[in-house]
Amino acid sequence: MNAAVAFRTSDHERAGLTSCPFRKPPPNTWPASDRYGRQTRATPAWVPMSPATRKLLATLDVLARPNSERWPGAVPPDPRAFRDARAFVLQLPNALTHLPDIGLAHDGEVNFLWQDDVGLHVDLGFYGSGTFSYFARDQQGKEYLGNEWRAADGLPSDLAALLAR
Repeated sequence: MNAAVAFRTSDHERAGLTSCPFRKPPPNTWPASDRYGRQTRATPAWVPMSPATRKLLATLDVLARPNSERWPGAVPPDPRAFRDARAFVLQLPNALTHLPDIGLAHDGEVNFLWQDDVGLHVDLGFYGSGTFSYFARDQQGKEYLGNEWRAADGLPSDLAALLAR
């Protein structure tokens, strides 16, 4: 019996786990952070989030999959761009009336786009530098520009006000 337990334990050690899965593991045997970069020792392993946030994160996960046939000749996005986009999504306010369309540009940008029929246009781009740039135009034609806003800080207040209308 001990040989079988030792065999299972060594398989799990090869998989990166340091305890037997049949016993309750001490909290320090699992990874220190979950897939979205939040610490699991101080917060629950499953961070509560809205269905809209889950949908946006799932879209980013699908776009992050390697696919050389997606666009021939296009520059694939840097994995750090997806990290920044996920950090941004986790900071989005719940008061948004519309979810953005998320896409990839040929130059390696992860792009968020909000558009409506009344003339609102908000375009954000993530390149993997920890920041994002944006261009926005409201219904009256007023334009908003920004470069190098920290992705972890979320939307600037003027854009949050535009998107909450």
